Amino acid sequence: MLRVVALVAMFCTVSQGQDLDGICRLSCQGTTWSGIAISETQILTVAHHGFAAGKVIRAEFPFGKHGAFERIGVKSTVLRSDTARDLSLLSYSQPVVAKVRCYPVGKSLAIGDNAVISGYVADQAMVVTCPLRRADLEVTGTGIPIFEFNGVAVSGMSGSGAVHDGYTVGIQFGGDKTCLHAVTVESIRQFLGEQ
Repeated sequence: MLRVVALVAMFCTVSQGQDLDGICRLSCQGTTWSGIAISETQILTVAHHGFAAGKVIRAEFPFGKHGAFERIGVKSTVLRSDTARDLSLLSYSQPVVAKVRCYPVGKSLAIGDNAVISGYVADQAMVVTCPLRRADLEVTGTGIPIFEFNGVAVSGMSGSGAVHDGYTVGIQFGGDKTCLHAVTVESIRQFLGEQ
């Protein structure tokens, strides 16, 4: 009996320190991209990978912090997508062994505010810190607003969350050697409000 109590106590002690970061690596059918847990049941990412509602996606959350070698994979499912806004919402269940740190949707940014854009390129964790340069751009012909950040876009980081003060303030979908483009907080809120 004492041995069982000791094992349970040891397991509880280990699992308490095993929080997972909500910035996740997503994969399906040989394609990898990034996402961010905005709640204990939902991941926000891009829609341009083309996976329809009901598609099962593997979500891998790192132990401790973004970039940790050890990750735990969980099943997530596409709930819905909006290709015009380039947003996709996935559902997932918290792993039994650890709790995912979430980044709820925050308030909009002001010009010059820094955001930390974190994600994965293939299997490599990436982080880019960049200030908001413009908030008056839109997707051509749609009227949908986008953010433009100063910085170098890294090919493959689509779906990475832009985080400011622990909150999701955008989702990166593109860019080039001088800037990164992200879905705005306003578009994210509209998309989530349409549930």
